Amino acid sequence: MRFALALALFCSSLASAQTASVAPFTGPGAGPLRDQIVSGVCVDPVNCVAQNKVITGGKPDWKKARKERVGYIVTGKVVVKGGKRQLDLQVLVKAGGAPKFKKSYPVASSELSDKALSQAVAALDTVMGVPPPADEPKAREAPPEEKPQPPPEEQTPPPEDKPRRQPTTEAAPEPRQTEREPDEKQSQADEPAPAGKRKDPIVAVDVAAFLGGRSLSYSNVSKPGLRSYSAPFMFAPALKVEFYPLALVMKGLIAGLGVDAGFQFAVLKSRRSGTDVTYPTSANTLDFGVRWRLRPIADSGLAIIPTLGFRLQSFSVGAGSDGTTLDGLPGITYSALRPGVLAELPLTDSGLSIFGGFAVMIVLSSGEIISSSYFKSGSAFGLEGTLGLGYRIYGPIEVRASFLIQHYALSFKTDPAVDTYVADGAVDQYIGGTIGVRLTF
Repeated sequence: MRFALALALFCSSLASAQTASVAPFTGPGAGPLRDQIVSGVCVDPVNCVAQNKVITGGKPDWKKARKERVGYIVTGKVVVKGGKRQLDLQVLVKAGGAPKFKKSYPVASSELSDKALSQAVAALDTVMGVPPPADEPKAREAPPEEKPQPPPEEQTPPPEDKPRRQPTTEAAPEPRQTEREPDEKQSQADEPAPAGKRKDPIVAVDVAAFLGGRSLSYSNVSKPGLRSYSAPFMFAPALKVEFYPLALVMKGLIAGLGVDAGFQFAVLKSRRSGTDVTYPTSANTLDFGVRWRLRPIADSGLAIIPTLGFRLQSFSVGAGSDGTTLDGLPGITYSALRPGVLAELPLTDSGLSIFGGFAVMIVLSSGEIISSSYFKSGSAFGLEGTLGLGYRIYGPIEVRASFLIQHYALSFKTDPAVDTYVADGAVDQYIGGTIGVRLTF
């Protein structure tokens, strides 16, 4: 009979044993709170598996979880509401499914209070099917008629003096430190991002539009015939893509190397003052280059991005509705090297961010304006600056708005005796803003 009773208790303990894992907690001061939950939950009969065996990129990997026979994954997030912190706990049991348990507990100072910790551990035990501590003495208590009551000096301590549960080998203090060792060895990319820091993208797509104007004017014109140009309003859709291929296979500094490409175009009509004749006009910009996304401050979301690109930017006016052309207005096509630097800075964890950039256009050619048709000899140089504000509205979706200026300065060498057009230089300028959506993956 005793053998049958022992066998039943053994089978009961196997049936009640559960395998779980506590994922990395996120939010300010999340580490000590996770330690409290681990020390309270990861004791017999709950067998805890080290989080690095079932967590990939800060998220549960259910394929690994099934391999490790993990049935429950505990997640936690520290949030700040009204100046007070709280720990949001969840218990996940399958991929894509709703949490089996979800509740918040107040955080006192840097840890959960004894009362809050006790409530949290008891709730997690209930979800995982762990019997309450009071059941353990009863399960081991022999029938009174078969075993006499031991003398007072040999009595076992009352249940309230016993530890909550007998620790298992893996959940004891020493093994619990071992369970945390993989956290310290994991790469920085797998750690939860501190408040205000965003994960670097592998792919980023910007869909935007330029709203602004373009002007071309000359200085010290000594012969008639040159025609200035002004377009106070332009609408130019734009698409830009960034790709960081090395981030797919490695972490660290080199993973920030990437490539980018962008295209912007505008189709509009120009009109000569005092007439109803319209002229089809196009303005196009093509960019492609390389970039290096750097994190100079480890605990900050600040990103510094040196860039080196190549730009083709053109502006041309075709024949008018009456078949005439605008004489004295050259077509311009800049081809230029474009070194520059960009910066991005999230503003804490509000979803807001500021960004900006500066670039130099080392112009290699300018098209018709510096040619035998207009100015036989000359040079051009350009500068570009942008400053904007972004707001992440959901997941990978961010709305962005920015101010933009592109300024080209041209200088000419002319001979008034033989040249048709004579001027010292020109300024070609685009001023306006952009508004669009950025998607990061």
